[in-house]
Amino acid sequence: MNIKNDSECKEYNSLKYKTMIMNGTNIESSVQTNEDKINHFLTMDIEQNKKGVWSKLSKTEKIKKIKGYIKNNLVEKYKLTDNETINANRFFSLLMDRKKLSKNNELNYNQEEGLIENIEGLSFNVETRKFTMNFEKVTPKKKTVKNIINNVNVNNNQNDKCDKDETNTNTNDDE
Repeated sequence: MNIKNDSECKEYNSLKYKTMIMNGTNIESSVQTNEDKINHFLTMDIEQNKKGVWSKLSKTEKIKKIKGYIKNNLVEKYKLTDNETINANRFFSLLMDRKKLSKNNELNYNQEEGLIENIEGLSFNVETRKFTMNFEKVTPKKKTVKNIINNVNVNNNQNDKCDKDETNTNTNDDE
């Protein structure tokens, strides 16, 4: 087994030598990194991840931002007690587990500041002092040229069928 390792080393060494002669560069280039450069790179990467699009954030970041939204907006708006705040945190964690607040259109998220501005469909029942979510599609379907053309064609086809039916009934009445 040592003979095989020695031959691989000789082959590798000869390859390094040939590459150095042909290209003037060494195969093994040593990359020198500095601890400060690595730390700077990691902190920049973390900051970029925190300020990404809502759907691209990690679950942990989403939960942190939802807790911040509860603390900064909902507690003041509805005058929530500590127990109600805990229940609200549980409610939103449950929604996250059920993948309900994972899409960009389910809430208004300010990407620049990294803050949630509003959660679509969120309502607060004053009597029970609990939050509920309405998941109906609030935004209408986008009108594209393709959809408009398809709708016009469908309507024309229905009108043609109606016209044919009327002519068929009129011809039958004449007989």
